[in-house]
Amino acid sequence: MQRLFLCLAILVSLGGSAAAETPRLAVTSEGFEVALCRAFADRKEVSMASVESLGAPLKSGAAGGSGRWSTGAVAGEVRHFRVVLKQPVLVGTVCSEAEVALLREDAALPGDVFDEQQWQRVEGGFVKALPKQTPVRAVRLTVRVHNHSWDAVRRESFYPGLWMLTGRFYDPAAFGRSGWASVTRTNEKTKKPEAFWQSLSYWPVTREVAGVLVCSEAAVGEAASASGTSTSAAATVSVLGAQQVVHPQIAAAGDWKDVATQRRNAVLAFETPVKTHAVRFVTPAPAKTNVRVDELPPVVPLVELAADEAAPEAKSFSFVPAAPVA
Repeated sequence: MQRLFLCLAILVSLGGSAAAETPRLAVTSEGFEVALCRAFADRKEVSMASVESLGAPLKSGAAGGSGRWSTGAVAGEVRHFRVVLKQPVLVGTVCSEAEVALLREDAALPGDVFDEQQWQRVEGGFVKALPKQTPVRAVRLTVRVHNHSWDAVRRESFYPGLWMLTGRFYDPAAFGRSGWASVTRTNEKTKKPEAFWQSLSYWPVTREVAGVLVCSEAAVGEAASASGTSTSAAATVSVLGAQQVVHPQIAAAGDWKDVATQRRNAVLAFETPVKTHAVRFVTPAPAKTNVRVDELPPVVPLVELAADEAAPEAKSFSFVPAAPVA
């Protein structure tokens, strides 16, 4: 099976391009102390990670595979995945579908996942901004399942994935829409239809996009080779202009502008930040894979936060105009 490192995130900056944080990962899976990365359930250790499994998370509903890190079939409703770093790294944002907690400074490595006193929880959705850049030594990812009388007594949970960024960001698509779809495009040379996977993310207020984080190893390679050109043979990153009023779901091909990028590991940084309210990422669909497009994590826009700025609340991004009077 083709291995996909699945997550797609958009990195967005509030300020001007000169002051913007260059999008970058704080650490890759190569910085993890694999021997100490363990899964726990039923009040005991149940499995160890591998180098491959730390780099290839899938959504919980995806088909199983030999390279995936899981708890195995367990009865307990609470499952923990402990990820330990080789050395502390400064982190501003933690991204994961799971509940996240960081090992406290005064707790000994690698950390007891069952001792709540050793862990500091990080609140938020998929994108969780820390109050400030913080040295991180270990992360606890918690997955919860809810057993019912008609459910199987023992169920398996899979590693949900972990992406840490140096800067502080929030997710504007939490107040808009994002998702994947299968699309067909006509090859301009052969005039034959070709299958693609498209991720579309949009939000109501224009922001300055600084780059794209693609956690699919294959898609990153394709997008980097594209270097901003539009061809059916490579992935592309496109945006709607700041003045475009057309809805992204019905925008015509001519409404989208391809963006040139520079690859920095899994990050595709834009050569010039672009103000937009919609970003589209399109990559060729694999010829043979047992991963469905609906198993890909959604596009995750990230807006840069100022040093002491908190992530906005939903009312900041309402689609409904403010009342004319208080």
